[in-house]
Amino acid sequence: MTHHWDVRLDVRSLLEAERPGLVLELGAGSGQNTHNLLVDADISKVVVITDGYCPDHLEHVQVSGQLEWIAGVSYLRIPKLSEAVPFCILDTDHNGWTLAAEFDALEENMPVGSVLCIHDTVAFAGHNGYAYQYGTGEPYGQHIIDSELVYGDVARTRPGWELIREVEESCGAMALRRV
Repeated sequence: MTHHWDVRLDVRSLLEAERPGLVLELGAGSGQNTHNLLVDADISKVVVITDGYCPDHLEHVQVSGQLEWIAGVSYLRIPKLSEAVPFCILDTDHNGWTLAAEFDALEENMPVGSVLCIHDTVAFAGHNGYAYQYGTGEPYGQHIIDSELVYGDVARTRPGWELIREVEESCGAMALRRV
């Protein structure tokens, strides 16, 4: 999602307009986008749920309380959050079943008006990306592999969300608002 920070989808301008205070980042990879959130945005707290561990260059921020890094599978950890989520950046597993499960979990924590940014919406518009296990080593269940849900379709057709911005560059991305 870093290619969409201040160009293309321009997540930075969305954050400036929304002023969410708290941002949930699902899928953080090496933490480049997390760094942007912590340094270049006026965010009080960033909660990361990802199937990897906190990179060394971000560990010091955890101590300050501005960053909470949770290693785990997103849709299993989202329901355990104690705060409402006004803004979420999603760049996790690229299969329709997982994205639908993330939407289900997010809708319990994201009030009307919240913003959700999703990456890889063009790259996986008509198919799924499968690694057959999460980065934690937890394998996909057969129900995930057998699911007929397609990543791009789930992102585009989820009821209760309206498209506010979309770009095709850099694998595609969209911003949705909860209605």
